[in-house]
Amino acid sequence: MDSALMPAMAHVMAAAAPLLRHPDPQVAAGTERLFAAVVDIEATEAFDAVLREFGRAVVPVTTAPPSRWQRLRRGRRAIGSARDGGTGS
Repeated sequence: MDSALMPAMAHVMAAAAPLLRHPDPQVAAGTERLFAAVVDIEATEAFDAVLREFGRAVVPVTTAPPSRWQRLRRGRRAIGSARDGGTGS
């Protein structure tokens, strides 16, 4: 691995390490596979695939649900669109 990447990868590993103990098994397994792929960084296609899989597992469980206000606004827009005949204006 390029010595310039070592500090950045150390930060990534330190930041992701708590996800190894995440209650969602997909997140924990995805993190393990990500760590294994980082070790074998020369296999870039495999790393890209593992990184996409990791993102699909982590993003849904780490993204905060919309606030009540956001949900209400979204509902109002849907009602307005239906009232306008679906034109959205």
